[in-house]
Amino acid sequence: ITFHPGKVNNRFSINLFYAFLYFVWHYYLVLRDFNIVYLVAGVLILGIVRLVAYLVLFNKTVQEKNVISITLQHWFFIGTNEVIGAVAKWLDKLLLVYFITPAEFGIFFNGTFEIPIFGILISVVGSLLLVEVSANLFNKEKVIQQFQETFLLLSNFVFPLFWFLFFFSEEIFHVLFNNRYNASIAIFSLTILIIPVRITHYSAILQCYNKAHYILKGSLLDIFIAIMLMPLLYYIIGLKGIALAIVISTYVQSYYYLYHSAKVLQTTVDKLVPFKILVSRFIVFALLLGVFCYLIQDYDDLFILIYSMIFLSVIILCSLYYYFSKSKLHLNKLSYHTRKEN
Repeated sequence: ITFHPGKVNNRFSINLFYAFLYFVWHYYLVLRDFNIVYLVAGVLILGIVRLVAYLVLFNKTVQEKNVISITLQHWFFIGTNEVIGAVAKWLDKLLLVYFITPAEFGIFFNGTFEIPIFGILISVVGSLLLVEVSANLFNKEKVIQQFQETFLLLSNFVFPLFWFLFFFSEEIFHVLFNNRYNASIAIFSLTILIIPVRITHYSAILQCYNKAHYILKGSLLDIFIAIMLMPLLYYIIGLKGIALAIVISTYVQSYYYLYHSAKVLQTTVDKLVPFKILVSRFIVFALLLGVFCYLIQDYDDLFILIYSMIFLSVIILCSLYYYFSKSKLHLNKLSYHTRKEN
């Protein structure tokens, strides 16, 4: 949706409220007897409410003549993509529930449950990115810089959280599920491989530059690859193959969006994404949490989980402090040079 920058702030509020309700609904069902039908129905209702809010915002924007570039075709692609995204998210579970036993489905579901915090982070940062990109549509260099900053900012959260889940997955399942779903750990370890790429809103640039047809094609590509790989990988490695198929399709979809976003901005993917910094951070966080995991491996599961969560919090806070200190220094230098030139 390519609104006037002031209107994108309203979209941010809508997304933030949606993310909050999305989290509350999941948490509510976890506390009660979980039912996948209620979960899907609730998410569907929330999606419809958000879509209605978008339509109201769209009408107001058109009436005030603050539109930069909105077409009915663009809206069709965005709306269709929302529907396909919801289908893709639950495709594996909706199919498997009819082909495997309840016990196997329980193992798979608990190994592939989505951690809401990542969706919330993407939603919030994505809305902020839409605000900034919409305000600088004709300054592509600044758009590239802003897009890179989302990678650098979210990597401070996502990378350490990924390695925490990777190294302490056994303790998490032992404590949270009381050793009832240890068979899900292997599936969970594959599923979380999606997390490292969830460090930006990949379709934001395409959305702002009225290239929603690429967003729709990316979603269809995601589903196509997943469906093609699921039977093959399931035959080879069982339920883990279903999870791996989704991981592979997600990586392909992410690159597809990056490729076309780079074309829109007349640049290349390697210049759009700060790969060197991201790889170095990924390795550093892996070493920190890997060494910590080795040092406390002889403790009780509950204490390992408590200590590791404390250590994780310290790492994230230190990383964020370093990031914002560096950003402030960069802004101060920029301000100094600007005053000097004037």
